[in-house]
Amino acid sequence: MIAKAGLADSTGLVDVDPQTLQHRKYSNVFSLGDVANTPTTKTFWGGFNQVSVLRNNIEKTLNGHSPNAKYDGHSTADLLIEP
Repeated sequence: MIAKAGLADSTGLVDVDPQTLQHRKYSNVFSLGDVANTPTTKTFWGGFNQVSVLRNNIEKTLNGHSPNAKYDGHSTADLLIEP
């Protein structure tokens, strides 16, 4: 489906900038999680940690600005364990 829409790269995933999560060809398309071609785990936490970047960058784009938030590849959750 992604390839048929013209959004995929050679891996079959959405062709996004791995930091801004913005599509490399279509500036009005963003992607996160399992379908985005980012060098991170394809897990809930990978997508969860991309949400704030995606939200910021969509808002910036809608307001005529360049995306400025960067996803750093973080794909884990902090777990606090007390003795």
